[in-house]
Amino acid sequence: MSTYINLHNDIPNTPCYSSHDMDRLEARLAERGDSLTRPATWAVIVAAMDTTTCEQVHAELAPCTMRVFLARYLELATEPLVIG
Repeated sequence: MSTYINLHNDIPNTPCYSSHDMDRLEARLAERGDSLTRPATWAVIVAAMDTTTCEQVHAELAPCTMRVFLARYLELATEPLVIG
C-alpha cells in the first residue's frame, strides 16, 4: 500500500505526492522557497507522521537521507500525510 503527502496549502486541484513522486514534491517545495532538508520543514513533516510507522522506517533505514526516509514512510503509511 502506498499513501501520499498533500501540501495542504498547495495550489487547489494539483496532484498529491506519493513515494514515486519525490522529484515532483521537491520541485513544488522549491517553487515555494522550501526544501525537505530545511530543518523547520522536516520538523513539520515528522510531526505529521504516524509515530508507529515513523519508528518502523527509522529502525529499517537509519541512517538515511530525508528523501529516502519520506519515500519509505509514504510506502508504508495507511493514512495521507497532510502538511500545512
